[in-house]
Amino acid sequence: MQALWTQPAPVSYQGELLSFSGIDAQPRPLSGPKVVVGGHSAPAYRRAVRSGHQWYGFFRSPEQCKADLAALARAGQQVERPHGLGRLEISVTPPGPLTRDMVAAYAELGVDRIVTMPALALAGMSSGSTDVVTRISDCLRADAELVNGTV
Repeated sequence: MQALWTQPAPVSYQGELLSFSGIDAQPRPLSGPKVVVGGHSAPAYRRAVRSGHQWYGFFRSPEQCKADLAALARAGQQVERPHGLGRLEISVTPPGPLTRDMVAAYAELGVDRIVTMPALALAGMSSGSTDVVTRISDCLRADAELVNGTV
């Protein structure tokens, strides 16, 4: 995909599992694709280091994220990171509602972004509830206030 979106057309590619030639894809992204790699295994960490712009940890506590970052560092010693990818950014979705302590812990670890799940605030609500939108809005506002340090 990166070849299709970043090289002049027509594009050819010869890889271990895939080969093509004379291909073009339109429209092309303005800034090229950003590859986000998730997963909590040694192969996933190596994949993130080798080919990702960002690693995403889903439902990871600060303690788990700390272990993930150590594993990513080990992977960085095992595989080469292409210079053009820049620094591997880290995004995390916490396993529950955000707290001030969690935000501080993620910040101390160097997490670049926290992806919240307002659906956690909806636990126990019926799908027909008129309060769903209000509850999601309140949850997002509270999370933003925590992350921005305005609480």
